[in-house]
Amino acid sequence: MKKRILVALDGSMASLRVVAHAGNIIGGCEGFQITLCHVFEVPTVPPIYKKYLERGGEPCQVLGRGYKDSLQVDRVRVEEAIFIPAKQILEQKGVVDVQTKLRWDTTGDIAQEIIQETKAGKYDAVALGRRGHSMVMAYVLGSVTSKVVHHIGDSAVWVVE
Repeated sequence: MKKRILVALDGSMASLRVVAHAGNIIGGCEGFQITLCHVFEVPTVPPIYKKYLERGGEPCQVLGRGYKDSLQVDRVRVEEAIFIPAKQILEQKGVVDVQTKLRWDTTGDIAQEIIQETKAGKYDAVALGRRGHSMVMAYVLGSVTSKVVHHIGDSAVWVVE
């Protein structure tokens, strides 16, 4: 049975360091699968569609044509700007089993989307970068990383500097 690792990406250089770190750990090893995950923040969604999207529906299937076209362009940008560079890094490190997952966030809580994906996908571990807030700012603002660490449940969490 393959060990499954979710690598959360936000498009920053720090998230590419997370990818490289994961690749260094499992590159060349058999029995691992990495899923690169980006949580895309959907602009304001009409309330009638919110429940559908919260159940995992695709925004492009229910919203107007202009909205659909905009999201499709954004999907392509995510692929080109985030997933392709990460895949190239993993390929160089010898990781062969790489998947991608794009989640749609309509609530403004990216951490919750990562947690839900980790649980739904039954990942063994989730890897993400550490946010550079001071202790006071992290306490006041919170961060995606701290929320994931404190609410992930049974999966291991790799926090990469």
